[in-house]
Amino acid sequence: MCKQDPSVLHTEEMCFLREWVESMGGKIPPATHKTKLEENTEEEKTDSKKVEENIKTDEPSSEESDLEIDSEGVNEPDTDAPPEMEDENVEITEGMMD
Repeated sequence: MCKQDPSVLHTEEMCFLREWVESMGGKIPPATHKTKLEENTEEEKTDSKKVEENIKTDEPSSEESDLEIDSEGVNEPDTDAPPEMEDENVEITEGMMD
């Protein structure tokens, strides 16, 4: 990919590779034109701004969702009261062990 279009190395995503190649003594050809990635990034930024504007103009959504949760296969929680604990200070006798 870099051999076909070396200007790709001038994108933010490839900054680490460009710096590494240069630190090893390699030479990166100068960028001749905007790369497709840079153009796509700019388009995404304008698209995200439009989406943000649309969200601001839309009515505020309710906090509760209209989704119904499928509880098939979900175990129900225990509703039994916890058993009473015996006195922890009682000494255990041989009769109790049998």
